[in-house]
Amino acid sequence: MCKDLVKSYIPLCTAFMHNKSKTTAMSGPLHPLPIPEACGNSVAINFIGPLPEDHRYNMLILMMDCLNVDIRLVPCKDNISTENFTTLFFDHWYCENGLPKEIISDHDRHFLSKFWHVLHQLTRIKLKMSSAYHLETDGSSECTNKMVNQFLRYYVNCNHKGWLRALGQVHFHIMNTVNTSTGVSPFHLHIRRQPHMIPPLVDAPAPHVVKSEEDCARTLLSQLKHDIFKAQDNLLTAKASQATQTNTNQAHTITFKAGDHVLLATKHRRREYMQKGDNHIAKFMPCYDSPYTITNAHPETSTYTLDLPNSPNIFPTFHISQPRPYHKNNATLFPTQELPGPGPVVMEDGQLETFIEKIINERNVGHGKR
Repeated sequence: MCKDLVKSYIPLCTAFMHNKSKTTAMSGPLHPLPIPEACGNSVAINFIGPLPEDHRYNMLILMMDCLNVDIRLVPCKDNISTENFTTLFFDHWYCENGLPKEIISDHDRHFLSKFWHVLHQLTRIKLKMSSAYHLETDGSSECTNKMVNQFLRYYVNCNHKGWLRALGQVHFHIMNTVNTSTGVSPFHLHIRRQPHMIPPLVDAPAPHVVKSEEDCARTLLSQLKHDIFKAQDNLLTAKASQATQTNTNQAHTITFKAGDHVLLATKHRRREYMQKGDNHIAKFMPCYDSPYTITNAHPETSTYTLDLPNSPNIFPTFHISQPRPYHKNNATLFPTQELPGPGPVVMEDGQLETFIEKIINERNVGHGKR
């Protein structure tokens, strides 16, 4: 009897639902992005920074082909406008690789602007944005971000200056490094060979037997197709292996539907509860807040869209690892757990605040109405 009471009481406790941290493995299976059909079709864009100011630049734009064929490291400022960012993308990516079919990004302000969306509607580029606070959406570009930061640590001085002049060397080293997923380096896919090093690391190869021009052309075309197919197969194998290993240790996935109420993790939003001078720390903030209502459910991709009336600047689509089921209290069994409703609002003059039911008449006053 006591165990049944505990099992029915604790899950309905509001304080428990808001403050109990999750101790199980992450929920939701891993959904790898599809393999691009050709080089340059899919591009991932990320911002790295803010960085220490170097020649008036304090941010870094990472543009990466999702088939690991090419990357671009472009310095910029943190207050760059969407129009100037579009110009940088045109100069550094389009002029080198052409127009992509899709762009994968997070929800930076540049990617949420109306100008960016209208531009891609006109150019027929499909925008794919990650869910909020879920880096696993595009793990490949996140690993490249980590690699760029790691390389820059070797080149900056004690004052953290000099990262700008090191971008060329960082780009070369990344392009010349064999990718674990594809099995070849980006240089091998981009220029079909490894660049000559200074000094050469291996002895000069023996001279080849002279072939006819037709044989050389056929061999080159065959090798180009073979390299791309090999990279695609290796990348597909790596993604399948990653998904299998990740999903093996995942917790049981709970499926929600539109209209359900859930609690939302505050791990990435605890700064919103803190104000300067209030002596609050993030460690003591509630682990979950809400409840919020699910407006759209996408169980096939383990993402759910919530109604966030008080957070208009947050992208409302979250991975299943962020929400938690909300259990409404049973007032008949546990009346003491019922939360009291908000009381009346008293204005400065002592009167109760009232709401307007309807406007019965209006008249023009100057340029407006009253």
